[in-house]
This record gives sequence, structure tokens and C-alpha cells, in this order.
Amino acid sequence: MRWDRLFDDLEAQASAEWEAERAALASESERVRLSRVTLRDRLLLLREVTAHVRADLTAGSGIEGPVIAVGADWLAVERVPSSVSIVPFSAVVSLRMPHADLLSPRVLRSRGPSR
Repeated sequence: MRWDRLFDDLEAQASAEWEAERAALASESERVRLSRVTLRDRLLLLREVTAHVRADLTAGSGIEGPVIAVGADWLAVERVPSSVSIVPFSAVVSLRMPHADLLSPRVLRSRGPSR
């Protein structure tokens, strides 16, 4: 009887280790997949869901608003209803958006950029 409990315990430990390794591999696989998504594709996704972003620029300034267009090497941000800024990717130091917007269902459910 004691041997049965020992083997059951060993089996449970091995199963838990296997599950933890599988979860770690799945997580790493997702990280690798996301690392291959280009800036342009990420911006196209944000444009589809009209996400509000803040772009910090090399000149030390920044712009804020929804992404309304994305080109091969530029993005357009609507600053006010009748004003649009076109920014080359090379001028962007960082892009930020509110965490709540990043996790919103409209971003998570989006199927990705349209081509």
C-alpha cells in the first residue's frame, strides 16, 4: 500500500513537471511569434481599432491621437479633428498607449492587419 502511494506521488510530480515545461514552451513560442511582428503590422492593427497612441519623437517632442493611416515607413496620427501629423518611423523613439486600451476586447479580438 505504501508503495502505491509513493508511485502515485512520483507520477503526480512527473505530470506537474511535464505540464510546467509544456506551459513554458508555449509561452516562449508565443514570445517568438510576437517578436516577428513588424512595427508596420502592429500599427496597422492599431489603425483598425482606432487606438489612441502617444509617439515620442527624436526631436524630444511627442504627438498624441489615434493612428489613422500607416504607410511603408510612416504613420499618420490625428492630433485634432482637422489636423494630421505624418511621422516617419525613423523619427519615432517610442510608442505608448493606455494599458486599458491595449487589453480592450477590440484590440484582443482583432484578426490582425489587413493587407
